[in-house]
Amino acid sequence: MKILVTGGSRGIGLETVKILASGGHQVISISRTSGTNNVLDNENVTGITFDLSEIDKISYLIEQIGPVDVLINNAGILPGFEYENYPAQKIHEIVRINLEAPVALITGFSKFMKIQGHGRIINNSSIA
Repeated sequence: MKILVTGGSRGIGLETVKILASGGHQVISISRTSGTNNVLDNENVTGITFDLSEIDKISYLIEQIGPVDVLINNAGILPGFEYENYPAQKIHEIVRINLEAPVALITGFSKFMKIQGHGRIINNSSIA
């Protein structure tokens, strides 16, 4: 299976990538920073550096990756500010990465899944 994992460079995303790759799946791991894409030395893992806050570029990313069997939306951010002190810019970034990016990825990859006649989408989120 070809599986895309966003936020696959650390935490739950990284562990997900490890498990899927060890099962022989072709895993594409998306991370915001290039240094974290080389976390795994595994021929089944392809790391892509991409900032999901750049919503207008997601359709190009989807074109480059092509059809996947499974989409795992795992990337998310929550900068460490007290709520009453949150800068507006950070709020917009949170909404882009935690909401708009998964919706754009679902919209784009679900088109392939409909054509294929199969596919799975998993959304992982937290309000921690």
